[in-house]
Amino acid sequence: MELLQYWAVIRSRIWLLMLFVTFALLGTGLYTHYLVPPVYQASAKLIVNASAGREGAETPSWDQVNTSIRLIATYKELILTSAIMDEVAARNASFGLSPEALMRMVDVESVNGTQVMTVKVKDTSYARAAALANSIIQVFQEKLPQIMNVNNVSILSLAKEDVPARPVAPNLTLNLVLALFASAVVGIGIVFLLEYIDDTIKSEEDAANHLKLPALAVVAKIPKSDWKKHAAAAPVKKQSGESTYAALNQ
Repeated sequence: MELLQYWAVIRSRIWLLMLFVTFALLGTGLYTHYLVPPVYQASAKLIVNASAGREGAETPSWDQVNTSIRLIATYKELILTSAIMDEVAARNASFGLSPEALMRMVDVESVNGTQVMTVKVKDTSYARAAALANSIIQVFQEKLPQIMNVNNVSILSLAKEDVPARPVAPNLTLNLVLALFASAVVGIGIVFLLEYIDDTIKSEEDAANHLKLPALAVVAKIPKSDWKKHAAAAPVKKQSGESTYAALNQ
């Protein structure tokens, strides 16, 4: 089947494809807007210092800075352990979250080559997400000296709990684009499936391919409007009895 034949198959059922895509976009939009709860994200930042921050300390060397950067990988894993999450869940018992549920809401990120760590919390309530993000970095700063016998973490910024925030999910535009692509692919597949299982003969090419014989003649389809024109133009034949009666009475 050539490219033009593929296009002809799609064009023959373009209405079905458009209907399928339209329903998919409409369903995705309604589901995303009305049924999916919005998710908010709050973030708080920590900085890993090259020294313990003692007054009068010398300017940290490049090796000390590199050591602090390498420690970030350890600290990122440490934040997501029960040693931290159990305490955070206990301090925020009013939220009714288990340490395991809290871990699934938290993501710790860092930009390569920097000493800054970002703790992000996603929740259906921005105020709760901000409170949890702030509690996590505070608990981590308090417990780090007990766990690793170091005190080189400082709070860089806290999440603001009383500011209006826009949800980070769901992304309506992205969902509609994905729905458009997926429905178009599935719709085209359905069109070709219907064409494959349709064994009716629609053209002289279909008849020649099916019978393995050349087409000798084609009967064209006459529109109904032409039927009326031909019927009006056709002469009305008189019956023989009527002609004889007319001749005798002349």
